[in-house]
Parts: sequence; structure tokens; C-alpha cells
Amino acid sequence: MRLFVAVAIPEAHRQRLGERLRALGPASPRARWERAEKLHLTLRFLGEVAPQRLPELEAALAGATASASPLTVRLTAGGAFPPAGRARVLWVGAEPEAGLVTLQQAVATAVAPFAEREEGRPFRPHLTLARCDPPWEAREVARFVSELGTPAPEPFPVTACQLVESRLGPGGARHTGIASFPLGGEGESRAERGEERR
Repeated sequence: MRLFVAVAIPEAHRQRLGERLRALGPASPRARWERAEKLHLTLRFLGEVAPQRLPELEAALAGATASASPLTVRLTAGGAFPPAGRARVLWVGAEPEAGLVTLQQAVATAVAPFAEREEGRPFRPHLTLARCDPPWEAREVARFVSELGTPAPEPFPVTACQLVESRLGPGGARHTGIASFPLGGEGESRAERGEERR
């Protein structure tokens, strides 16, 4: 199972971002834009995890989120990876406020024994909007950042994080919620496996 842990984005924010992506897409054919329903804020990508380890992983996440407090997230401006030209990923950022950073650190520590590899980069909260092939030059990224603006500036509450399965296919990845972990230890609730985001 190819898994990651993420913060879900409220529908209203996803709709706003989706509107901006639909407006930007026709003028940027050399990018594969994400569908609005798939947008999320990744806390930690795990990679392949054996299904028999899932109960142990869920227990670790439940423990990590039990001591976390609900928080708010505010989306900011756009950007790209890598940031200095030849960009392959376009994103919209999120303010790295203390509660979000603390949650990410707790999650990363809890899932470290299950991850395929160590996370070598510092946490930079963002939502992936598009993948560029071929890579974009700096001037194209600058135009994207300017045209994107700040499409959904209102902060939104985060009361849980999600364990998500990503299945790769010809039409892109399909995301299926596995479990939801409320912040503050109110108990873990299973997600319906039929709930896919293509």
C-alpha cells in the first residue's frame, strides 16, 4: 500500500482553488493540473507499507495525534520546486504556524518506522497544484505566482489528519481515505474505503 498522511482541505477552499486552476490551465498546457477534489496538505509521505502493518501504523498515528490540539491553516502565495528555475512542481503555500509544525513533527516521528526512507528536506507546508513536464523556467513560474495570487486566504480549522492510500494508474493517482485521526485524542474513526479521489 502506497500511503501518506495529510490534512484535508475544506470543500469551499478546494472549490476556490479549482476555479483558479481551471482559469490557469488553458494558458499553461505544459503542466498537469491536479483536480480540486484531490488537493491536500501532506504531513508525511510514507511510500509502500505492507498491509499487515496497517494496525500498528494506525495505533502510532492515534498516539501522535492524541496530544495535538486543533489548529487553523491559512493558505498563502504560490511557488515551485525546485525554487531556482527548472521547476517540476507548482504549489500554493500554507503558513508554517507553530501548531501545524508541531503536528507535522509528531506525525513524522510516529510514522518513521514505517516510511520507505528518511525525510531529507525540512517541512514546507504546501498543496501541490501541478506537475511540469518539461520543467518550467523562472519567468514562467513568476507568471504563475502572479496570476494565482492568494486564491483562498481565509484560515480554515484543522481538527484531524488523514491516512490516505495512493494508487497509481494510467489516469494518475487515485486517493482513498483509510482512517481519520482527530486531534486531541477523541478516538480514531475508519474512513470508508470506497471513498476515492481520482
